[in-house]
Amino acid sequence: MISNRYGFIFTHIPKTGGTSILTTLHEDIEQECKLVYEKNGEGIAAVFPNKDDFPWWDAWTDVLQQKVDSLTSDIVFYSDAVDTIFSPTSAVSYIGSGNIKHLPLAMWETLMKDPRLRLYRTFAHTYRAVATCRNPYTREFSFFLYENDNALKKIIQNSKKEQISNKIKTLWTEWAKKTLCTHEDSQYKFIVNNSGVTPHLIRLEYMEEDYNEFCEVAGIKRKTTQIPHKLDNKTKLKNYLPKNILEWYNDELLSLIHKNRSDDFKNLPYEKGSLK
Repeated sequence: MISNRYGFIFTHIPKTGGTSILTTLHEDIEQECKLVYEKNGEGIAAVFPNKDDFPWWDAWTDVLQQKVDSLTSDIVFYSDAVDTIFSPTSAVSYIGSGNIKHLPLAMWETLMKDPRLRLYRTFAHTYRAVATCRNPYTREFSFFLYENDNALKKIIQNSKKEQISNKIKTLWTEWAKKTLCTHEDSQYKFIVNNSGVTPHLIRLEYMEEDYNEFCEVAGIKRKTTQIPHKLDNKTKLKNYLPKNILEWYNDELLSLIHKNRSDDFKNLPYEKGSLK
């Protein structure tokens, strides 16, 4: 999300409560951006800049779409970094066709420095940066719940009640061993940038407090009374999960997450061995 009215760029790091913040910001900044909702109405599929501030955006991304449609190869290479970012076949996760929902902060830098886009003079000289974040231990488990939704439903439907918790734990352990061996989904990669900008972090664990602080800094007068809890996959399984998810991190998984999410522990306000 980008706001010229209040001068900020919001980076939605996946699985950190960003949908709840997007929903709230959308109300509090008078629907400045365009939000496209999922078919089920629960999630947000895409975010696009305000047409009044960025009237060229749709036409520009349509040109990228035409470039891809005119090629026969499934692999697309562009010499220009911005074209690569917003190509519908981009290798950058979550990005394509002008959707800025999960656009990393470093990509915003690239956009604002692009000589073609600077000609439009619609970007502000500077923006505040704000991003959501979450304890790395609970974030990884949230990814697990999201990506294994169908398998978890089958476990609940086809297992005896006393077996469900152990089966979920086994599935989690197998999944985590494969997933924690990559930096692909680290939170830090979404906020690292060449300008040394440090975003205002809205921690999922202290969402109301951190969001209020950001609104005060940005000059946003809240119209909402409370941040809604969106896309909480854990609620329906809470009877089968430990209160402290660290109980399900064995030594091997702890070693993997500490190694492969080291940037998150180093640069975000979370300590190893703690859910606070």
